[in-house]
Amino acid sequence: MALEFTGERIVPGAENCEPLFADKMYMEHSARYKLASKFAKGAKILDIGCGVGYGSAILADAGAQSVTAFDLSAEAIEHARAFYARPNIKFETGDATAFSYEDKFDLIVCFELIEHVPNPDKTFECIMSCLAEDGILVMSTPRALEEKRNDFHIHEFAADEFESKFRSLFRNARFFQQNNYMGSIIAYQRPDVLVEPNFMHPAFDLSAADYIIGVATNGAAETIASIENITVLNNEDYVKLLERDVDILQRRRIDLEEQVKQEERSIAEMKSQIAQKEQSMAEMKAKFALRPTETALMQDVTRLSERVQDMRSSLSWKVTSPFREANRFFLRTFSARYRKERRARKALQPPCLGHFRPMPSFRFQPRARSRLGLGRI
Repeated sequence: MALEFTGERIVPGAENCEPLFADKMYMEHSARYKLASKFAKGAKILDIGCGVGYGSAILADAGAQSVTAFDLSAEAIEHARAFYARPNIKFETGDATAFSYEDKFDLIVCFELIEHVPNPDKTFECIMSCLAEDGILVMSTPRALEEKRNDFHIHEFAADEFESKFRSLFRNARFFQQNNYMGSIIAYQRPDVLVEPNFMHPAFDLSAADYIIGVATNGAAETIASIENITVLNNEDYVKLLERDVDILQRRRIDLEEQVKQEERSIAEMKSQIAQKEQSMAEMKAKFALRPTETALMQDVTRLSERVQDMRSSLSWKVTSPFREANRFFLRTFSARYRKERRARKALQPPCLGHFRPMPSFRFQPRARSRLGLGRI
């Protein structure tokens, strides 16, 4: 089964990687191997961290005597054997901080690996033990930025740090920068050499490089002095893809800005409604607010109600309950009857009687006597 793109290791043809982005990344990686292939003819080569093997195949096809390539990932090596096998390539698993070979190598390449190892010095020690006296090391690494480029990297080298490390190990060293450029070529046929290149934004300085490539040897300086620049060109499909994506993002940004404006208008309307409701509530509170005297009266009524409740709950109130019941009975029964008889007598009284007011006669009804606990007379 073909490997998938991990976000760091390039797998040409991986189904989960956008093809144009894969082409762009492959263009970067193949350019480094094209540079190293200038020293490949007839050489015994060691490819450290070979990944899925496409770079080892470039070196082998450039006339290498042999290419020994290793990677920590067994899956990557299996993929390399399946897709990039050559008679002069040997793929194997290995650790970039713990490797050794009896044979010495004329050329050692190590691309985009040194930033991944926890102890770079161990890798340099292993390289120096396997490199022939006049052998050449070609190594690349992304230049350190203010923030780490991704979580796969453990230590990213600054340009001066990378240069200092090389010069501490080799008598002769040259440093190249690698950047991607968008270009326009005018030619009546495919050019093998770029004549009079014009750069709109010159940036040929290691401090501005995207990647740094060191080429070093303890042999003769002339062996690395003749190396020329390497240019790998691709079509502009990737740029068109970016332009399309930028256009999509731009339209999406406009849509989101309009949605934000609509939400802001809705929020403003809701705030206005809330302010109106608060104003109405304030007016209602002012309208129905009790004046101090009314508040005091309400408090007095509350206290009196509490006192009445306490009185009705007392023992004396419960004991005198029968008497209060008898009093209410007399008032209901005799008061109204007395007033009726008085009015009747007054209507029949002769004028000569003056102000004589005979006492009314009462006669208990049987029901009344029984309610009062009285026997028959």
